Amino acid sequence: MDIEGEGCSTNQQIRNLKEKAGTRDWRKLFATPEDQSLQFFPLEKVDGEKLWKNAVVGQFIGHMPNFSLFQRLVSIMWGSDSTVEVKPTGRNLFIIQFLSAKKRDSVLEKGPWHIQNKPLIIRKREPGMSSLDLDLTRVPVWIHLRNVPLELFTKDGLSYIANLVGTPLYMDWIIATQKRLAFAKICVELDINAEVLETIDVRMKNDTLITVHVEVPWFPQKCNHCNIFGHVTNLVSRKELAQKEQQ
Repeated sequence: MDIEGEGCSTNQQIRNLKEKAGTRDWRKLFATPEDQSLQFFPLEKVDGEKLWKNAVVGQFIGHMPNFSLFQRLVSIMWGSDSTVEVKPTGRNLFIIQFLSAKKRDSVLEKGPWHIQNKPLIIRKREPGMSSLDLDLTRVPVWIHLRNVPLELFTKDGLSYIANLVGTPLYMDWIIATQKRLAFAKICVELDINAEVLETIDVRMKNDTLITVHVEVPWFPQKCNHCNIFGHVTNLVSRKELAQKEQQ
């Protein structure tokens, strides 16, 4: 009887454990700090854009330097008066986050940048970008426009002129506030096959033509065989050239 009584007691304990297990909240096994917990929100309530509003996308053309060294150099160059965070998002690809739009724009305007003699292309992060990688058949390049008529020293006027060179992206702060009129510094996107002329003829409203001078302080290397920016043709191996010729 004692054995049977012990057996009944054991069975009851097992049933009790099963009942408790059935009502147990298994999510507690994966408990995390409050700021790491997730829950469903409809899309209209999702507001992640403000987290990245002061960020730029950076990508090295060609081989990049050591990442730790890159972080230190960025902090020295750009973080003297505020914090700058570098976050890798892919091969040679980074999100660089600033505390203010003013600091972000200052870094953009002072380009082009070279880290250990390696060109770093940076551009604003646009909302809804599905891919952060640069299309290396097109790159953003800063140009200087001289002899710009005063009536075209506006956002629309400079876009009109820059469109004759490439796709207008943005102008620097000094030009936006018209603090400097000697020349206009504009960032344009250039195609791999683009030919940048030293002068362009701009048609005015009265149908006259004004000659505007174009300067390109820095232009990335490009390969005519690979048809991309980042290296020159003589750095492509014979094997790669042979493969391309067979295609």
